[in-house]
Amino acid sequence: MENISWLLFCYYLLSCLSKASLPADTLTANQSISDGQTLVSSRQVFEFGFFSPGNLKNRYVGIWYKNIPDTFVWVANRGYPVTDKSGTLNFSRDGNLVLFNGNGSVVWSLNSEEGSKHPILQILDSGNLVLSDESYGGSSSYIWQSFDHPTDTLLPGMRQGWDLNTGLNWYLTPWTSADDPSPGNYYYGVDLQGIPQLVLRMGSNKLYRSGVWYENRFSGGPVLVANSLFKPTFVANKEEVYYAFEAMDSAIYSRIVILESGLVHHFSWIGDFQWAVLYGIQKDHCDAFNLCGPFGVCYIINQSPKCECMMGFTPKSPKDWEVFNIFGGCVRIMPLECQRGNGFVKYPGMKLPDSSNL
Repeated sequence: MENISWLLFCYYLLSCLSKASLPADTLTANQSISDGQTLVSSRQVFEFGFFSPGNLKNRYVGIWYKNIPDTFVWVANRGYPVTDKSGTLNFSRDGNLVLFNGNGSVVWSLNSEEGSKHPILQILDSGNLVLSDESYGGSSSYIWQSFDHPTDTLLPGMRQGWDLNTGLNWYLTPWTSADDPSPGNYYYGVDLQGIPQLVLRMGSNKLYRSGVWYENRFSGGPVLVANSLFKPTFVANKEEVYYAFEAMDSAIYSRIVILESGLVHHFSWIGDFQWAVLYGIQKDHCDAFNLCGPFGVCYIINQSPKCECMMGFTPKSPKDWEVFNIFGGCVRIMPLECQRGNGFVKYPGMKLPDSSNL
């Protein structure tokens, strides 16, 4: 009897050691994640699993900061919630990660085109959820990664723009509401028409543009020089066009988020109690796209926008301007004649003209 008890104890101990030896940040082919179970990155920065936003009972699969309450950075099944806690994540035969509800129906799948015989899912300290094959190693072997499929948040190391070889578009869309992570009506990404620039759209309507990148900033935008918190980058070549930023201190969390209102803010976690806004892309009303029309200049006077025509121009329709219908912009007072001494006038702090329609 004592021998049997000893064997049972040894079996229990080996079982516990085996479970403890499994990395807490990794899911392998013969494992699954049920609601209530999570993966946690190695340095306890990010967590991956099921959550319910706000006061809703709907369950979503996503990534959030491990030690910061209710700060979600990525959602898998944005428009396809599980209505109870019966959801499970399993690997399919072709190595894709699949979300099932309690009835065994597929709710969501990452739909990787490249299959895997020995899939490994891992949540990294960068917040990137990566799928690879255990037969190979290194980031070059990633079959799929969440950084290629942003939702409303841009983390350090993520890209916002285009892979010109594959046609992959990295862009942000907000939550519909604080309780609903399904994609909202706004789009914030890189416009390749003309000279590349960041644009914010609501449907097909352009609401904001950054202007083109010059040295360390988008024209007309904040000067994004490297600082103690982050280093900005804009890359434009034959293979890719994107904006990204690098965290200068991994202990300081930083993220860019498009809110359900359409506002875009760069946040940093200050101390242990709140997210502080480092800057917003919409500084004031003059950042509204084409507010003063062609050759119009916007100024902020007493916190209200005021439009004027550039030197040498006059309102296209003075009557419209009298009733604040200024979208028609301005026209030249006299034809341009360089031989008569017409030249250039410097207007500092402005965005270069929009070239997307040229």
